[in-house]
Order: sequence, then C-alpha cells, then structure tokens
Amino acid sequence: ITTSHDRQGVYYMVHDTGCGINQKDQAKIFKPFFTTKMTGPGKGSQLVRGLGLSAAFTMLGRYGAVFDVASKPGRTVFTVRFNYNKERMIKNPLPDGKEIMEEMEVLEQ
Repeated sequence: ITTSHDRQGVYYMVHDTGCGINQKDQAKIFKPFFTTKMTGPGKGSQLVRGLGLSAAFTMLGRYGAVFDVASKPGRTVFTVRFNYNKERMIKNPLPDGKEIMEEMEVLEQ
C-alpha cells in the first residue's frame, strides 16, 4: 500500500505482483456481478460473486472519490483518490493507467 497527496487530493494505491488483469476484463471489473471465477457444480461455491469492486466503486463515487485500476502482466495497481474539492475531480480526472504504472516503477527504484 502506498499513500501520497498533491494539490488535488489524497491517493491510496494498493499494488500486487500477481498475474495481472487483462485489458478486456479491466473494462468490466467495476460492473456488478462481473467475475472471472468459475462457479457451479464442482467448481467451488455457487454463491453470486462479483459485487465487491462494484460496491466499492459506487460507495467511493458517492463521496466524490475516484477509483481506478492499472494492470499489466505481473503488476496491478488499484488507486483511490479522495479529492479536496469535488469540482476539481471533474476538471482533473485520475491519471490514466499507463501514467500510474510509470509512477509506481519510479517509486520502486
């Protein structure tokens, strides 16, 4: 977990070195009920899955926060930004995933 701040707000970044999330799935991970997990007989629980990121995205958005993901093989970064001013959030959206990944690589050096 990494934290930082700038003139726009406070950032919380959670990163790991897992297998990554492919581009196709990144576009869907904040949608309700989306999952890459297998469900059904012989494949684990049959409980409905895929609400965690959607719920977090919705709750954070209600408070004016921005929740985003950047991923490549071997590296995923989830970023939450709490803005000091809600109007700034609209004018200055979260940097794109590529920029976040580059910043994380600089921090690791």
